[in-house]
Amino acid sequence: MEELPVIDARPLFRKNTDELIGLLKTLRREQWLSPTCYPEWKVKDIAAHLIQSGLNRLSRQRDGFPSKEPLPPLGFEKILNIVSNGNDNWQEIFASISPELIVSLLTHSEYDLCTFFEKLPLSGQAPYSVAWAGETVSENWFDMAREFTERWHHHQQIREAVGASPLTQAEYLFPVIDTLIRAVPWWYSDMAAEAGTQIHIEITGEAGGLWTLLRSINKWELKTGFSETTAEAEIKLSDDTAWRFLTRTINSSQAADLIQFSGNLQLAKNFLRVKAIMMND
Repeated sequence: MEELPVIDARPLFRKNTDELIGLLKTLRREQWLSPTCYPEWKVKDIAAHLIQSGLNRLSRQRDGFPSKEPLPPLGFEKILNIVSNGNDNWQEIFASISPELIVSLLTHSEYDLCTFFEKLPLSGQAPYSVAWAGETVSENWFDMAREFTERWHHHQQIREAVGASPLTQAEYLFPVIDTLIRAVPWWYSDMAAEAGTQIHIEITGEAGGLWTLLRSINKWELKTGFSETTAEAEIKLSDDTAWRFLTRTINSSQAADLIQFSGNLQLAKNFLRVKAIMMND
């Protein structure tokens, strides 16, 4: 087993944006109203959400508006409420905005975001913590990697809704999974176990890998790889199931039929609580 590596998602933002904007420019008017995996959101709503999140980040992190003071540490529930309220308000605001204007606005905001991230160092404290991993303070690299998973998975939801081929090559999907899987320890924090207890997580496919959730004296820690020690529980799922479930593109009930659990089932099936996105189930 080894320590988790730093993830550098900076080169991926522009590639993802090129593909997204290229796709949106080809959509027919009726495709913008195609239903997505979210019952209340059409394709148009997801695109508008990306504008919202991009403009918010550029305004605060790049431009220092409304304040250059860092955000105070916020817990998961507080951030979840802020995000949920913002999503609802933005959806209402953009209800009457045309797809043509959405493409224009999204092109501007997304490429500005690409340029900003490409110049941002990996080290240093980020203005936003990765709350779904239980952090109240995060490093720039983790915040950027989280932001890439956000933009990539919404892009995939749009592609799926309009019948476009997925952008799931390992170049994109492995960094996504390597980021999302880091949510696991926090969602196990209330699961008691003896120190030294191991849970093996195997994600199959070209973008998969091996991870061990290890119980230390007072917390769970995630490592890459497996040790020779027998695991108390084992979890096995495909790379396709992993990104869909951890971003709640599919829900826990759907995922339960696609994931193999063995050993201590109480420990193993707690994995169905894990999510790496700020939304209610």
